[in-house]
Amino acid sequence: MGKVRRFLAVAIAVGVAAAAVPAGAEGGCPAGLQPWRVPIQGPGDCVPIPGYHDAPDQQAQPAPRPLPLEWFSTSSAVAFGSRKRDAAFPTDFVYFKTSISDEADARELAVAKCAEKALFNCALVGSITNGFIAVYSDRQDRLAAHGGPDRDEVIREIHERCAAANQVCKIRQLIDSSPIRM
Repeated sequence: MGKVRRFLAVAIAVGVAAAAVPAGAEGGCPAGLQPWRVPIQGPGDCVPIPGYHDAPDQQAQPAPRPLPLEWFSTSSAVAFGSRKRDAAFPTDFVYFKTSISDEADARELAVAKCAEKALFNCALVGSITNGFIAVYSDRQDRLAAHGGPDRDEVIREIHERCAAANQVCKIRQLIDSSPIRM
């Protein structure tokens, strides 16, 4: 009987010792964590188990309140130029749109962009802040530009001008410089 008593005493001691140590996942990590590859510093190297905390009963965190949006002015400018030095009228156009409201910068950059494209006789023909500029041509492909604060009004006025000159015009580019909200 001595062996049985000794066995029971050892079994009880082991059971009490095991109950005193907090139970953990394999590798000594708490619930929701798993050992990280090869332990570097012993049992403290645990990482979250992927998907463990994505339980359906958890409430999703509300999205942070968006920052208030502000309106910012934009400016555009159009320059005309020609591929041939002695052209009777401009054959090409370039425009520059900027998200800053400095119309003077937009003008300078449009003319500079025209020169970069190796066009001759570059000239600024229009600029606007918070509006629209339309570049259009007539039957002879002569370019013109017209701008204003309202898109539909700009288009209507171009068609009226062309009809008054007995021309059919084609809008080649409509440049939108209306304010943007950021």
